[in-house]
Amino acid sequence: MKALHKSLKKNAIRIGAFLLTGALNAYRKFRPLPCAIYFCYNQSIHHIHHSIYIAVEMSRIQKKYPVVILSTSREASEIIEKELEGIPHSVIFRKVRHLGYNRIHFNVFGFVLLCRLHIHKPRAVVVTDYYDNIFRQLGVETFWTYAFHGPENRGFTQAHIRDYDLIFIPGVGELARLESKVGKLNNYIITGYSKFDYFRYHQQASLPLFRDSRPVVIYNPHFDETQSSFFDQGQELLQALDACAKYNIIFMPHPDLVRRYPKEIAKVDVSPNLILSERTRINFDYMNIADIYITDVSSSVFEWLRFNKPVIFFNTKKKDKHTYPSWVCGRIVESVPEMLGAIEDSLRGPDEFASQRKRMFSETFSSQDKNASRIAAEGLWDKLEELAYKPQFFFFGGLSEKKGLRGIGKLAKELNQEKPMRFVCKEACSADFSGPENEFKQLNIFPFKRAFGLTPLRWSYKAMTWIEYELFDFFASRCVENSSPVYAVQGMALNIFKKAKKLGLKKFLIASSLHIERVWSLHKEEEKILGYDYEWLGPKLKDKILREYELADLIIVPSELTLETFTERGFAQERLKLMPREIDQDYFRRRQAKQDKVFRVLFVGRITPQKGIHYLVQAFRELNLPDSELILFGSTATRAVNRWFKKLISNKRNIVTACGDARDAYEQASVLVHPSLQDNYGLAVPEALTYGLPVIVTENTGAKDLVKDGVNGFIIPIRDTEAIKEKIRFYYRKKDARTGD
Repeated sequence: MKALHKSLKKNAIRIGAFLLTGALNAYRKFRPLPCAIYFCYNQSIHHIHHSIYIAVEMSRIQKKYPVVILSTSREASEIIEKELEGIPHSVIFRKVRHLGYNRIHFNVFGFVLLCRLHIHKPRAVVVTDYYDNIFRQLGVETFWTYAFHGPENRGFTQAHIRDYDLIFIPGVGELARLESKVGKLNNYIITGYSKFDYFRYHQQASLPLFRDSRPVVIYNPHFDETQSSFFDQGQELLQALDACAKYNIIFMPHPDLVRRYPKEIAKVDVSPNLILSERTRINFDYMNIADIYITDVSSSVFEWLRFNKPVIFFNTKKKDKHTYPSWVCGRIVESVPEMLGAIEDSLRGPDEFASQRKRMFSETFSSQDKNASRIAAEGLWDKLEELAYKPQFFFFGGLSEKKGLRGIGKLAKELNQEKPMRFVCKEACSADFSGPENEFKQLNIFPFKRAFGLTPLRWSYKAMTWIEYELFDFFASRCVENSSPVYAVQGMALNIFKKAKKLGLKKFLIASSLHIERVWSLHKEEEKILGYDYEWLGPKLKDKILREYELADLIIVPSELTLETFTERGFAQERLKLMPREIDQDYFRRRQAKQDKVFRVLFVGRITPQKGIHYLVQAFRELNLPDSELILFGSTATRAVNRWFKKLISNKRNIVTACGDARDAYEQASVLVHPSLQDNYGLAVPEALTYGLPVIVTENTGAKDLVKDGVNGFIIPIRDTEAIKEKIRFYYRKKDARTGD
């Protein structure tokens, strides 16, 4: 029952987040917000100084993204305003007012929800706690950055740390502690301690708190009842210190101790020599005037180490003295009488643990003499700029080596060698692409296509092709991020490019055919010859591709032939880039010799009139060669094409059809014929050549660049049955082609 309740709660949150995100997206159409970098604060006011100076420095070093601070509590707003006052910056500060704005105890989910309403597609969000987990539940996708609100000292395992895109780590010692718990981290930069930059922005002045010059003792207990000394002997300690009349005492409880246990805090008797710290004074003002520091497990002790003054640890839980790293920096006592004696001894000999304090401080914090906030801001900016130029590759199919990485997959891998990329496709295996920083988003539109296939549209090859391309283009355009350049495949790039244009991104189009006007012309000619139109290209798709040409900053073509068809239509050379298609040479290689003496003519490719297979079938039938076989290796796209194909090869005993893995067919073939009417490349050609097969290709095949006429094959005109017959007969007469020797 408990598991069911948990599942229902999660689903309710997901549904709510979906509805909220949809409503916000609609609202922001009318009240848009610029893409910004956000810092969010609530009643956990002790977090503010750990990241606010990073916000200040981020606003100084760049103007591309506004830096926005959101505050959902009055106390936080007061601190933020005070810190920003007098510091040069261009931070945008927004007070998020609500019914609980004046309270010091407010639901964290409510805080996140309020911030969510003021955030729209943030470029980055810097957090100091686990708020991002709730942000993610509400549909916030961004570059999540974590700034520690104190060193890791209390032994908490922070497995969530791996989920962040970037972590600001104070020093090498902190990194070692973290990695000992959660394993090797790659998503961090060592910055130093941002809170110490308080001294860069403010003059340190002594607070006039007491009437005399007695030594000042700070008591700073932790808020967690299971670890804090306050709930055991805290009241007794404060009373004893006040009663001995030797010290001025600052009771400085953790802000969350005040927030969670206000009644317990109210029981403390203040006096002229015992004051309760102001909850909002969470800077270094109190530490600056203190002579000795008493704590238990609070990580604030590491900040105290900067002053290199005595510290005493109040171990009321009687834990082993080696429990916490910081406990090597001072005496450890378990009772009030012990504490009183330790205070006197430490004030008489303040240098007793000076070397340990100094060593611990240097191990914990790096770059102590540098502006840690500037280092953090520059590190975040570098990451964002790197992502801003992380190419995005969109492809409706799979990018996998399961069937040999070929064609567009090979192109993607080649581009990936230059820098990490983001892939949006049906499927991809990360092992096929180098670099751990690559991103993969699965986008499978084929279930939607199958749904359309249940309608009368299934009978139209043109309509189904259009639907397939449009579906991918529509959904993929929702995945475009503010990262450049954008690579997309012809016919399914228009919406992607429109989105990229709005974001100011470079748009690279991968041409999957000759110039579409040449293709259209050839299709129309063949339609008249056949009396049927079985091809994929309709007028709507043609017009869409022409618009993609206009939007593209660069068109990538695979062959000189394709390049020529574009330059003929006035495309400037600088808008075209020749990148020949490649195949996986190891995957497509001969593993065994030809097993018999049958002369086999092989065709590999999609079974469609565009490929000119009807001219090949006619030529092979008219040749009527003894001991020969024609293998047509491929699949049909529609039932109409299938019916055309079956009629084409009916009553032909030595014509074989097959599909799947073509490697065995290559090994048993004698010659490859690629009679395509138009093919911007034709991957079957280089595949056959790796097996040592001669090839016969048409002049409208891009891969003809690989053919040395009369040496490893022949180049013939399109629709030329006689030329096909002549060249097949040439290889039939060659003994090595017939025997496989």
